[in-house]
Amino acid sequence: MNLEACHQLLRNYKIKSTDQRKEILCYIAEQAHIHPTAQQIYEAIVRKYTSTSLGNVYHNLSLFEEKKVVRKIGSGDAASPSRYEIVDDQSHLHIVCTECGSIEDVYTLHFSEEMKHLIFQETRYQLHEFKSNLSGICSNCIEKT
Repeated sequence: MNLEACHQLLRNYKIKSTDQRKEILCYIAEQAHIHPTAQQIYEAIVRKYTSTSLGNVYHNLSLFEEKKVVRKIGSGDAASPSRYEIVDDQSHLHIVCTECGSIEDVYTLHFSEEMKHLIFQETRYQLHEFKSNLSGICSNCIEKT
C-alpha cells in the first residue's frame, strides 16, 4: 500500500490525513506478515519524523481502532505486546507462538455464513465480528529445541 492509498483510506474513514498517520498505516500494511507492534511502528517512522513519540503512535493506533481501520491482535501484556493489522474483508484467525510471540494469519479456518446463522438461531444475536487466537509453537521455536 503506497502513501496515496493510505491517504485515501484515511479519507474514506473520515480521519484527518497527516503524514505521520499515512506512514503508520503504510508501515502496518507493508509489514502485515509480522503484525507489527506499536514499538516497531515507532522505530520505523521516527527515522523520518524525529519529532514523533511512542505516545503519538499509540494515540493514532487507538484512533484507527476506534474507526475500524486497524485491528489490535493479542492481549497487550508485557510478555506479548499487542500487534496490529489493517482491517480487511478476508475472514481469518491468528495463531500465536507461545514461545516467541510471533503471529501468523490462518485462512483455512473462517467463520462461514452458515455458522453466523446457527449462532443467530441459538442466541438471537446478529454476529458482527469474531475474534479468536489459536496458540502453539512455531516451526522456528520447535527447531531450536
